[in-house]
Amino acid sequence: MIANDRALRTHAPHRASGPLLPVEFHSVSGRVAARLAEAAFFLVVLYTLCVLRPDFTPEDFGDMRLSVQLEDTSASDIVNQLFWLAIAGLSAAAVALNPRPFMDAFRRNHLLFALGLLCVISAVWAFAPGIAFRRSILQIMILFTLVVTLNYGQSVERLHKIAYLAFGIAALANLAALPFGFAFDWRHLFRGIVGDKNVLGAMAVAALFVGVSARFYFASVFGRLVNAAYLLAWLGIAVLAGSKTSLALIVLVPAVVLGVDFVARVARVGFGSLLGVALLLTGVILLAFASGPGVGVDDLIAAVMPDATFTGRTAIWSFALDETLGHLPLGYGYQSFWNIGFNAPNLKAQDQFIHFLNQSHNGYLDVALQLGLPGLALTGIVLYAALNLVGRTRRAGRAAFWLVGFLVVFALLHNLTESSLLRAYHPTWIAFLFAAVIGDRIRAELRRGGPAPAGY
Repeated sequence: MIANDRALRTHAPHRASGPLLPVEFHSVSGRVAARLAEAAFFLVVLYTLCVLRPDFTPEDFGDMRLSVQLEDTSASDIVNQLFWLAIAGLSAAAVALNPRPFMDAFRRNHLLFALGLLCVISAVWAFAPGIAFRRSILQIMILFTLVVTLNYGQSVERLHKIAYLAFGIAALANLAALPFGFAFDWRHLFRGIVGDKNVLGAMAVAALFVGVSARFYFASVFGRLVNAAYLLAWLGIAVLAGSKTSLALIVLVPAVVLGVDFVARVARVGFGSLLGVALLLTGVILLAFASGPGVGVDDLIAAVMPDATFTGRTAIWSFALDETLGHLPLGYGYQSFWNIGFNAPNLKAQDQFIHFLNQSHNGYLDVALQLGLPGLALTGIVLYAALNLVGRTRRAGRAAFWLVGFLVVFALLHNLTESSLLRAYHPTWIAFLFAAVIGDRIRAELRRGGPAPAGY
């Protein structure tokens, strides 16, 4: 099968990875636009992975002072703002040099921009309108930058390799931090240059999936050896970080993607439809079982988990759900619940540890908390559309299929116990956007180029 992948790249390079839109790479403006887009994408990945802005002085949860934490997390970050303004400027320059491709890219990714627009509009009713507007503009810049860079880059394969290189640099940077005390928290779990072991764990999962899918590009022994070292480095980082969610997803996500794909191909149904129905049925069955006589939700969780509270998450979920139901249908407004200062709604929680949090440890609950039913519905449509793209990348080769499939399903499952949906430049959110936009580009390229060769 690997030979078939190589043959696909050899005999039909423009079908899987050639120019999609009218970016004229033989013209000066086209080449400059492509290089600007690729440079901007590379910088975005490095920034998301904290390579460009490492955290050398993270605080431990037990040592934090609430007043300091509230002040730090609600204040404007001028460095962050300048970075995204510069990156959005690079992306805008690429569009100015070659404006035609952007209109098609905007049309095909209109759901993402609609979600960003809803964030901006929510500032009208937000609990903290100024913060909501500022953070929603940042989200719009991130969406704009990724849609432009991932559609203006010369090829899908080239963009994949750029991400792979950036993750490789991040692995070296985190491993270089091993001898230093700041790289470990009070539980002696590794947090590297990131400052949080759960975020580092999420980075490690995304890095492993980017690396595993990129392996098909390397035919030489040297390339395979470097890739093996890359995978071992990130696997080691994941183990040192000790994030249970991340370690579980390293195994679970490929099992789900490959298993669902096998059944979908045999049954001749869509990947997204099959997985969507499976997740819905699983939820209904679990809910029915948990609501049976003598069986509670805690009993059901305890049957499969040593800690039925999911390390205190059930208390957070209960509080966040009550707040969500109390502010339907529109929610508190984008990013207007956590980290908004001394009036933050989470400060009224009875459990003191919730006062220090910046998320509810469930991405779907956080979306409902902030954007209400409209935001939850639109986010669901975006996620389902991304799932539907997974099966349509098969004809582009296993590198593309694994990249898009693993990262999309990773984001869906990760947000069950962590929160990353619409969270600025959280690594899982950026990984999802990368997969969704790349998957859409692959689908459009396949439509333009016709069916893949019969040998695949």
